[in-house]
Amino acid sequence: MKGPRVASILCVSASLATLLASGCMLQLTRPEASGAAKSGSMPTRGGGGGGGVPPPATSPLVITTTTMPNGNVGTRYANFITSSGGSGSPDLFRVVSGRLPNGLSMASSFGVQSTVVSGTPTTLGTSSFIVQVQDQTGHTATQALSITIDPPRPLVISNQAPALAPATVGSAYGASLFADGGTQPYTWAIVAGALPPGLRLSGNVISGTPTTAGTFTFTARVSDNSGQQASMVLSITVSRPV
Repeated sequence: MKGPRVASILCVSASLATLLASGCMLQLTRPEASGAAKSGSMPTRGGGGGGGVPPPATSPLVITTTTMPNGNVGTRYANFITSSGGSGSPDLFRVVSGRLPNGLSMASSFGVQSTVVSGTPTTLGTSSFIVQVQDQTGHTATQALSITIDPPRPLVISNQAPALAPATVGSAYGASLFADGGTQPYTWAIVAGALPPGLRLSGNVISGTPTTAGTFTFTARVSDNSGQQASMVLSITVSRPV
């Protein structure tokens, strides 16, 4: 809906008729148009260039691992050292003082913010060392750590059951013997009884093609590198083919 027109008189006169007769000028405007022009004449402020939320501050680089578990002579060892904070990845680790236990080594990195100490310890005792971590911007942090290596664990044959997988006459067969603890390498032997005809023990693997049906019982013995021994009575049942 259009608003009323307002006469803006540019010369003084007593009446509209007189103005028209004398040739005076009239300018007709709409109030809303005038108001729009006035408001439009004011400059508007934008949101500003280059603003926005500043990036969050980077947290300090630290090594979060403060203790390492014990190991055993002759048993495989693998444990992580982790870090947090800093900028860029991967973080790089190194031993800057002291030493790791004999038989262990540390990777420069393992993943984004971690490394792994691994190997097979060979010597009893506690080894102390200082690990340094460095991020991709050059920031560093250090942490003092130690690892204690205990004596070898007792040597045992660790097969879950004395009855090994069954076999069939005329079919290829394979089964493994397992040990835990002690000091590797292990040496295996059959010291009593006998394997089924056609089978033999090589290392920790019993393999071959059985020729005779029946249940065969035997004693397997494992010896470790330090002289420990463990034995277990085992059996294999050989069936005739169906």
